[in-house]
Amino acid sequence: MTNRLKLKTHSKKLFYWLRYVFCMATILLTIDYALFLHYKTKLLPAPLTQELPNDQKLTDLQRMLWRLNFDKKSSYVNFDMKKSPDSIRIGCFGDSFTRGDEVNERYDYPSFLQGLFQKNGYENVEILNFGMGWYGFHQAFILWENVGRQYELDAVLLGPQAFHKRRDLSFNHSFSYSPVQGDVHYFHSRYILKGNTVERIDPIGETITERIDNYWKFIPHLQYLRYDSNPPAFLTAPAACLLPNRKLKANPFYYKKDRDREVNTIYRILLSRIADQTPRVFLTDYREQEVQLAGSIEKDNVAATLFYQPVHFPYLAFTAHNGPCGNALLAQQMFDFLTQKEESVLSLIETEDIEREAIEQVRLKKTDLSEYKDIAVEINGVKLGRFYDSYAIWEMYCKGSSCEREKNTFEDTVSLIMLKNAGDESLLEAVFMPVDFEIREDASVTIQVTHHSRVREYALGKVSLLNPGLNIGVIDLGKTLADCIRKNIHIEGSDFLWKGLGNIQKNDAVAIFVDQVLILSGKVGKQDEKFVLNFFHQRYFTIRADGREFLDIEQLDPTGIVYLALSIKEDETIRIPLARWLKIRKTVPLTRGQPQFKGLFKADP
Repeated sequence: MTNRLKLKTHSKKLFYWLRYVFCMATILLTIDYALFLHYKTKLLPAPLTQELPNDQKLTDLQRMLWRLNFDKKSSYVNFDMKKSPDSIRIGCFGDSFTRGDEVNERYDYPSFLQGLFQKNGYENVEILNFGMGWYGFHQAFILWENVGRQYELDAVLLGPQAFHKRRDLSFNHSFSYSPVQGDVHYFHSRYILKGNTVERIDPIGETITERIDNYWKFIPHLQYLRYDSNPPAFLTAPAACLLPNRKLKANPFYYKKDRDREVNTIYRILLSRIADQTPRVFLTDYREQEVQLAGSIEKDNVAATLFYQPVHFPYLAFTAHNGPCGNALLAQQMFDFLTQKEESVLSLIETEDIEREAIEQVRLKKTDLSEYKDIAVEINGVKLGRFYDSYAIWEMYCKGSSCEREKNTFEDTVSLIMLKNAGDESLLEAVFMPVDFEIREDASVTIQVTHHSRVREYALGKVSLLNPGLNIGVIDLGKTLADCIRKNIHIEGSDFLWKGLGNIQKNDAVAIFVDQVLILSGKVGKQDEKFVLNFFHQRYFTIRADGREFLDIEQLDPTGIVYLALSIKEDETIRIPLARWLKIRKTVPLTRGQPQFKGLFKADP
């Protein structure tokens, strides 16, 4: 009898705990689902289905790749699939660096490369651009396998950035970079490991709407749960809603633990397939690790080399793609590599500050910067550079094949405050803060540190106008603080915060003022037991290459002046010296990785 009572008591307890667990699980799931609905409808961007009707099925290529761009003159769609018997065809595969994002239809690197072959007497060489913005290597391989092979290519040229691990680990890698701002309909196929080989897995759904619905389910399809490195929505949603400053980085249900090993193995398999079906494969990159990939597959017809990428004006475009001059420099290295040269000798320009007197001597009537019709940076009569707004997207400055501008950077700007370190190369590398008030000479610059309710204020210096009639003022912040603001990085407090600013503690607020007007604010944090100063995201301008303008550096004099060109009217421009440019020579060694590799061309045609 006692045993029956004990059994009955245990059964009641077990039933109670099972019911308790069930109720708690139901409550948690209900809360999670509510957060998921909020996340899906409020935090994610609205599905932009206007590009293709909801009821229209995607083509085979769209199902696998989604994004396809053909606006460059070098695009493969402008060539017949069958080549002439005496021609040599090179297909360029890769991402936006290959396609030529942020430049017009003529200034992508394949177009410059085509011009170099023609200039050097190789009349039978054709350069086809298969580059697509935002691609990973899986997508580039799919394009080669389904389209590129039909063009009778004699060589495949990969790079200068064809391999992106983060892009190749997901079916929608835009959310790997920014979950709140990702492209909801950018779905593409990817490869997974199956034993010693790979298998292509396609997104679920025949139309855009079906794909969005399948990907953003509360309980995801097993395919996404296992093979997408992005965490599922039922984990992402509560984190995004309750902890907006935290980001889940990994999917705990992913089928492989060592993702670096997985993605590198897939790369070797896919690269070997290209090499098995193409006479020559050239792998070029700005990164050493990707160059080493070529040697790991042990193919005699694969060669690789590391290229040089200058990151100063006038070589970079707004979002760090190559501008026209950067693409020309890349094409020169490509040409030298393909024609079996041991090294590439490049003509570059660098800039340095000039005497302030040269800037100040130009007479100018004081005018709000928004009143000028155009403001550009000019070298040798060519408007190579312009000011770009960090709040804008690059398509606002380079839209369509002609790279037209839709945004006026100075629309609401009265003045610029240049944040510079005195040791920088030139004013062209500074960051410019736009303000809606007129800057005056010797305006005071102060920094405030607030601990709880206590405010301490310290003088940083004075504003110095570039030119008495120009609303651009310079603040020399010193290297550490300047880097903290301009490069958007965390700076250890010991270099800056301990010099005259008293005791700094975690969570202290930091603010910088010009004539008591706030221009920057941030917060002190702690990382790895060290204090860091994190400035909040601020709007700033940088000088970058204009995608519509090109200047042949080889033809320039050894030195010259960089001007700020201010256009008051269509036919009236005032030029103010801004910096000095110097032409230099840089030698880039072109190693091939495989000593037995034979190139496609001789050094001379």
